[in-house]
Formats: sequence, C-alpha cells, structure tokens
Amino acid sequence: IFFFLMIRRPPRSTQSRSSAASDVYKRQVYDCVSIQSEIQVQFSTIVGDIEAFRALPKFERSTTLYPGPDFQTLDERLQNALLEYLQGFGVNEELAVFIEHVSLDKEQRLYMRWLQDLASFVQK
Repeated sequence: IFFFLMIRRPPRSTQSRSSAASDVYKRQVYDCVSIQSEIQVQFSTIVGDIEAFRALPKFERSTTLYPGPDFQTLDERLQNALLEYLQGFGVNEELAVFIEHVSLDKEQRLYMRWLQDLASFVQK
C-alpha cells in the first residue's frame, strides 16, 4: 500500500502563526509503502507548493521533481534519524496496520458497489 506523509514546518524566520505566514511553509513529503504492518520509506523531498505537488500524477512527479535519493541508499544513521523523526509524528507499526485495514475496507466497499452495478446492468 503506497501513501504519502506530509509534514508542514514554518520557516525559521517566521515567528507568528498568522495565515499569511502559512503561505510560505515548506512541506517534507515522504513516499512510503506499508507492507505487513511495516512502513518502508521510499524517498523524502521538500515541496514548496503542496497543491501543485498533489495535482501532479505520480509519473510526472518522478520525472519533473527530484525526489531525493533512494532512502535505502542513505547513510544508516541518517535513515534511523529520519525514521525516529517520523515516529515522533506517530508514524509506526500501528499506523501501518491502520492504513492496511482502511485500504482493505475501502477495497471491499468498492468491490461490493461494483457487484451491485454489475447486477443492475445485467438485469436491464
């Protein structure tokens, strides 16, 4: 199961939390995979315009933006530091299990809707 995590942090020069200041926030985006209750980070990048980032199809993101190096090729100490940082935001095995359960539930609901649509189509 693929998912993105976005962490918003104010720039160091911004002291207040006004709405005007929120326009200059940068986001750290993690491209992750959840496999058997384990979160694996694929890459991490810094994004200025998160809405433009979200609007890009995944293929275009990978061809137009530098996603950073493959997470597994980073120095092990840096990997551990980033993983600990994510754990501070609650990104852990419990989140992986939650994401997997929500994904399976959604898949089941979509399948049931598809079966209903198919039955309705065949009956007509």
